[in-house]
Amino acid sequence: MDLCTVFSNLLDNAIEAAKVVKEADREIGVSARKTGSFWLLTVKNYTIYKVEISDRIKTTKSNEKEHGFGIGNVHRVVEKCGGEFQLDCRKVGENYIFTAEVMLPLKNSRAG
Repeated sequence: MDLCTVFSNLLDNAIEAAKVVKEADREIGVSARKTGSFWLLTVKNYTIYKVEISDRIKTTKSNEKEHGFGIGNVHRVVEKCGGEFQLDCRKVGENYIFTAEVMLPLKNSRAG
């Protein structure tokens, strides 16, 4: 359930951001891999907005009271699981590229 929360929130955000980018620049990159004793998920997408990185990123939707909770949900899951979460937004050409990286410790499947 936790992985679903992380993945769905990050992917939903990337899809929403891609909707307003020129069609030629619409691209979402998703990478998931095991590295050592961690699972690493990276989601990258282009956006027309410079995203100010904080615990609760301001939504671009008109009804702010009902939106803008996804990053907070991801933060809660990562904290609960003892992982790490990093966000970045950099200017690339006329757009920005937003990157979300989640690193979660893998549970030992042999443990009781």
